[in-house]
Amino acid sequence: MPEDDMVKNKLTWKIGGKAGEGIMATGIIFSQSCSRGGLHLYDINEYPSLIKGGHNTLQVRVDDREIFSQVRGVNLLIALNKETIFLHKDEIVDGGALICDIADATDRKDIRDTVRLYPIPFTDIIKEINAQAIMKNNVALVLRSPLWIMIFEIVAQVIKDTFKRKGASIIDENTRAAKAGYDFIKTNFKDDFEFRLEKIGEKGRLLLTGNDALCMGAIKAGCKFYPRIP
Repeated sequence: MPEDDMVKNKLTWKIGGKAGEGIMATGIIFSQSCSRGGLHLYDINEYPSLIKGGHNTLQVRVDDREIFSQVRGVNLLIALNKETIFLHKDEIVDGGALICDIADATDRKDIRDTVRLYPIPFTDIIKEINAQAIMKNNVALVLRSPLWIMIFEIVAQVIKDTFKRKGASIIDENTRAAKAGYDFIKTNFKDDFEFRLEKIGEKGRLLLTGNDALCMGAIKAGCKFYPRIP
């Protein structure tokens, strides 16, 4: 796609699936990668009060300027199950894209013609790299790095930092899954997605939850003791 037709560093990314499928971890890895590329972001996660099962989503808005809220519409939806497609397909803006399992992409008639569809054989990819089934979330993580030209080394380092307590084998498995997705999409689909993310600086930014920010603010203000009331 010609450079002049691209929308750079302005993207709303959403991933959805069952609780327990690693939605949160994948969203945080994506957010951390963008943050370390110098970009601003605003996350919102939605999940049921279940350890496993139930519908779970995480949405990330990315921009090259400071932002304070989400916006209406999703540019890229990653659906780890069919339920996510039907619940959120109408949120995808014209020119946006849907990434989903090839087994869930049989009903193209339910997806608007103005939305790009990228069906991916998650199960086959996972088998080829000899990884656990849950790793499909990371196959989807940078599945269209030609969709967002963030340097893969940043993503790999974020994965390493995220899973360092779980050991080298888990780091390797997650990294291989992400790289397999990157390679598949690059090989099998033309580069026609108009939204791009590019690294704009060497200095990363803090990625904080509201709780993190509250605690850091209290410490900065001089709070030295906070009692927990039973």
